[in-house]
Amino acid sequence: MTDWNLGQTILDDYVVDRVLGEGGMGIVYLVHSRTSQRQFAVKRATGLKESDRRNFLSELQTWIDLPEHPNIVPCRFFRTVGDEVLIFAEYVQGGSLKEWIDSKKLYEGGSQRAVERILDISIQFAWGLHCMHERGVVHQDVKPGNVLMVSDGVAAVQGVRPKVTDFGLARARAAGGERLAPASGRNILVSSGGYTPAYCSPEQADRRPVTRQTDIWSWGVSVLEMFTGEVTWMSGQWAADVLEQYLQTGEPVEELPAMPIGLAGVLRQCFLPQPAERPVDLAEVVETLKVAYINVTGTDYDRELKASVQTTPFEAGIEERRHYAGAAWADPQKWLEKGLRAAGRDSAEAAAMLSRRGVTRRGEFVAELAVYDEAKRLYQQLVRDGRKELERDLAELCFDKALIHRAAADGHGALGEYDQSITILDRLVNQEDRRELANRLAKVYMNKALAVRVLGDNRGAVALYGQAIAILERLVNLEGHRELADNLASVYMGKANAFRDLGDERGAVTLYDQAIAIRERLVNVEGRLKLADNLARVYMGKANAVSALGDKRGAVAFFDQAIAILRRLVEQEDRRELAGDLASVYMNKAAAVSALGDKRGAVTLFDHAIAIRERLVNLEGRRELADDLARAYMNKATAVSVLGDKRGAVALFDQAIAIMERLVNLEGRRELAHDLAMHYTNKACAVRALGDNRGAVALYDQAIAIRERLVNQEGRRELAHDLARVYTNKAVAVSALGENRGAVELYDLAIAIRERLVNQEGRRELAHDLARVYTNKANAVSDLGDHRGAVELYDQAIAIQERLVSQEGRRELADELARVYTNKANAVSTLGDHRGAVALYGQAIAILERLVNLEDHRELANDLATVYFNEATEVGDLSDNRGAVALYDQAIAIWERLVNQEGRRELAGDLSKAYTYKASAVSALGDHRGAVALYDQSIAILRRLVEQEGRNDLSGDMMTNELYRAVSLQGMSPLSVAECRHAQAAFAGLRFESERTGSAHLKNVLRWAQAKLDGVV
Repeated sequence: MTDWNLGQTILDDYVVDRVLGEGGMGIVYLVHSRTSQRQFAVKRATGLKESDRRNFLSELQTWIDLPEHPNIVPCRFFRTVGDEVLIFAEYVQGGSLKEWIDSKKLYEGGSQRAVERILDISIQFAWGLHCMHERGVVHQDVKPGNVLMVSDGVAAVQGVRPKVTDFGLARARAAGGERLAPASGRNILVSSGGYTPAYCSPEQADRRPVTRQTDIWSWGVSVLEMFTGEVTWMSGQWAADVLEQYLQTGEPVEELPAMPIGLAGVLRQCFLPQPAERPVDLAEVVETLKVAYINVTGTDYDRELKASVQTTPFEAGIEERRHYAGAAWADPQKWLEKGLRAAGRDSAEAAAMLSRRGVTRRGEFVAELAVYDEAKRLYQQLVRDGRKELERDLAELCFDKALIHRAAADGHGALGEYDQSITILDRLVNQEDRRELANRLAKVYMNKALAVRVLGDNRGAVALYGQAIAILERLVNLEGHRELADNLASVYMGKANAFRDLGDERGAVTLYDQAIAIRERLVNVEGRLKLADNLARVYMGKANAVSALGDKRGAVAFFDQAIAILRRLVEQEDRRELAGDLASVYMNKAAAVSALGDKRGAVTLFDHAIAIRERLVNLEGRRELADDLARAYMNKATAVSVLGDKRGAVALFDQAIAIMERLVNLEGRRELAHDLAMHYTNKACAVRALGDNRGAVALYDQAIAIRERLVNQEGRRELAHDLARVYTNKAVAVSALGENRGAVELYDLAIAIRERLVNQEGRRELAHDLARVYTNKANAVSDLGDHRGAVELYDQAIAIQERLVSQEGRRELADELARVYTNKANAVSTLGDHRGAVALYGQAIAILERLVNLEDHRELANDLATVYFNEATEVGDLSDNRGAVALYDQAIAIWERLVNQEGRRELAGDLSKAYTYKASAVSALGDHRGAVALYDQSIAILRRLVEQEGRNDLSGDMMTNELYRAVSLQGMSPLSVAECRHAQAAFAGLRFESERTGSAHLKNVLRWAQAKLDGVV
């Protein structure tokens, strides 16, 4: 094994920071993930003979099966580099309990504080071991060096939380045949033979069977050391004598606290020679220690200890040998038995070699890999001994083993196995002319392509799919192997999926069509009904591509075909293994239905998907599907948000993010980093909709950090568009915070990416997104006062949108084109070109009238009313008050219906404003009575909003209307005393509001009213 160098990157993501320690099992390194910046302690097993590797994996299984617990260091995941298995554990920064003892840190603060701390640590230490014991695990190497200390002032009584680590890895050596042999100079503090001599129990020293009472003895020795300050004995089996000698000594050594009497009694029980005489379990010990704690401190021990996790039934899905993509591997016992028979041995030997079953699906993966390792070792030896006829079996075994690595998210381990399989099959097919194996070679290429694609190398995946297609097209089309047609369809579909990931949706559709043509013939014409699920999958793939190209209705039709097939298979034919596929189709159809505006229908479909995936993940232990569950939560959240339930959406986003953060940051699923960024982005949009723009910016920054690394450092150019989208979204939030210059900088980053994609790389499907970012930048530039610059940007957006709508028939974008015309009109108006503004508003109105009145897009009625209102204002500025009144009437008619009939209360302020502006135009035409009536309507709305709905921000508008009304009344006849007093009250209120807010507009109204109502106010 080659040592790792500091700064070296492992598995394309983990940077070696330093060596943490070295022992009999090898070196422990501190690494950090470039993806998440999280640190891990990585254990590399060294010096293991081939026969030991299975035992090592068995002990890894023990650790990975343990549940999360505050007093247990978790094994996060494992990965494979070549033939070497790496264990990634949580990194605990506080050092070990042994280091705390040796450095005297344990005794800081005086003897009273120290004894309280020791009791707290002892209780938690015992509780962590007890929780392991309840899972059927005996540690066997309990010692202070295997207890790591977490500084945690909130969670701990004494500011520390001990966590037990190194679960039985020493046992791997002992089980492999290593035995303790006396030797001069041997270190009694280093594990050997499955335990550490200084902490061992009598039964360990005598090589007798071990139980949880063995750990209870070693726990007691560890507690004893906390009071002696060092190991003064040669073997842990003498602990009882050492304890009595310590107690008889009397005064403790300086700096070391005296052992409480209650604790001494506990240790005496722990050090009884016969295991059966010791405490039944450490829970009993913990209760006794709590009493000792009260006696020492005078207070209850009030830490909440997490309940012990009892041994649970095996997860429902533990024996399903199938990964998320549907491929299945063989029972490893069959391979092992077959290998033993090939070696001339009794296949019954396999039973003795088999690892125990895992309690969780992750643990079962490790257990099965251990058996595959043993079988593979047998086959490799037989092939080396000249048994060439077994090479095909070895290639098949490597292929099956790769599938487990993939299911366990160990992509690099899978690639290693695929490569070994390909090396064998390529030689057999192309050098030894074993043409009957060509299909197997194509299958391995296809599966390797999928593994490569999951790791983010879509171009590499396309190349591998190409190799598989070349083989299968020859076999099917030239050599007449029609039985392989479905395999060819699978490779077309796989390559199509990779094309989609690269952004080539049209190329993907072409490949999906080739796959569909084959599978429809096989299922519908040739009656191969067992392939119906494969047909459903390719319908779903094409539906996704069609949806991405904008044809949502066409996509729904394909999704419905897939659902019809899968529901029949799952619900009528009990094909439970297809439930995950059915959930995927529900979720993808929901996204298309949502895009068509049916958010409630989408939520129902998302709920179908979530129900299936929650069962698979939470009840059947299919952790490899957790990312799909997270996506379902995220997509439902998006639909719920559009329905107006922003807080409900945020809660769903939080569920999704919690899953994804765990997968990416704790379980090393770096291939999901892009998805995590998407979750951050979508939650940010919901948070922004709730008005929390700063919170949104923080989330956008998390997404940007991930995507910038993926695009700029890892070369994931296919994600550049997504990076541009986050820049755009963050810019919108930044602009809402009043930081328009910062927003413009972000828009420029987005524009640079999208201009390259559209203009240089031919990504015409992204032209609409480019137009949007031009529009958004124009809005920010306009807010900065550069209206001419804004007009230029609006023109760039209009040029694109006009082509898309008018020439390419993208009618679904017509409303956005209308908005750009409206925004440009606003900028042109500010520049003083009122006629130009009227013309632009007219273009927007023409589009929106068609959409609302002819195509029944009622959701755009408010947009149409707004443009009528804006054009009316411009027409009034051109002195055409009659034309303005006509336009105000059209706006008012829409808003009255929306507010009074459809309950759109949020538009009441707009309706009030329209009454006010129409009143001004009517007054200019000399109809003061009509103006007063309109002002009254406006005031009535504003008074209700202010007094009943708490809209104090509208107080100034209400008093302004009162003054406008008074001026119109004065135009009819002199004001009465009551009317004068009313006007004076409004003037005083408006002056107060002007001074409070500093509004220049209100000050102008006051000056105008003072001039018009001279002598009154």
